[in-house]
Amino acid sequence: DAGAVGAAGEAATSPGAAGPAGEAATSPGAAEFGLDEQLSARTVGTAPDDQLCSRADETALPRPKLAPLSADRFALQLTVNRCTYDKLRYAQELLSHQLPSGDLVEVFDRALDALIVQLEKRKFAATSRPRRGNRRTTQSPRHIPSEVKREVWVRDGGQCTFVSESGHRCESRELLEFDHVEEVARGGKATVAGMRLRCRVHNQFSAEQTFGAEFMKSKREEAQRVARERRNAKTREAAAASEAAAQRAATAARIATAHRALEAKVKAERAATEARIAAEQRNAHAQRAAAAAERAKELDVVPWLRALGFRLEEARRAAEYSETFPDASLEERVSKALAFLAPRARRQDFRRAYHREGAPA
Repeated sequence: DAGAVGAAGEAATSPGAAGPAGEAATSPGAAEFGLDEQLSARTVGTAPDDQLCSRADETALPRPKLAPLSADRFALQLTVNRCTYDKLRYAQELLSHQLPSGDLVEVFDRALDALIVQLEKRKFAATSRPRRGNRRTTQSPRHIPSEVKREVWVRDGGQCTFVSESGHRCESRELLEFDHVEEVARGGKATVAGMRLRCRVHNQFSAEQTFGAEFMKSKREEAQRVARERRNAKTREAAAASEAAAQRAATAARIATAHRALEAKVKAERAATEARIAAEQRNAHAQRAAAAAERAKELDVVPWLRALGFRLEEARRAAEYSETFPDASLEERVSKALAFLAPRARRQDFRRAYHREGAPA
């Protein structure tokens, strides 16, 4: 069918099919023992993360080997990376109730069953509960309803339907594609009677017989060109998205740096202001203390009493008494102190001495 030219076919192989010819044989029972002893315990319930799986090391892995041992038994030997190993261990853990032994052959068989179900559903819409009628609305004449895919696949047995002039049917079950019996360009419909299974080679062969080899070659080249352009466009989009993300990250980094610098500047200015205020407060306190000391010195009556011959203890006791008059002048305080210590005549002598000689140094 010309409509299938350039489309990517999916591989569909029958269960139990042997591997490619020419693969080297392995020792009998390689798939049944040996690896179990190497599997170490892993945290139960932790699924392997595909994003952490590295595909770069796969090229260094030895090529898998599959060889028949008898009509019903085959030897399989393969080397896996850490990601596949973790998936295998996780599958064993999930099957631990149904399969306590964790037998690798049984795990592998169940994994293939699950994979085949998934591939059949994607390949020809296989399902145990098919819907009646085509629920998908589309204007494309190349759209094939799911029920048509299912019936055609079952009718053709999952095998290419090309028959040679000698009457030999193609045995290929790989790269199968749904082919219109009558080309879409000529009005072919996607019905059960109007569809068939063809391998990619015979699908292209039929299209070349109908439209010519040069025409189909140009169509394939056009399809390849479009595919390349799409890949290049996706690559450019990914590069642009990556560059935009890098620019956003750089902008965010610059903003964060400027924000941190501004915060540091504000903190430094705040600390300098606080230090200046603290220094001014200390200076003001020191000035007040000095003024108070000077004032106290000016109002101190002890030197005057000592100059009049009183003992130090008497002078101090009289000074404490005079402090009970905080609003009094120095002369009044000295007078109060003398009244506390000396007779009236002596106070008069002090007044004369005070006015004549002035305050003592």
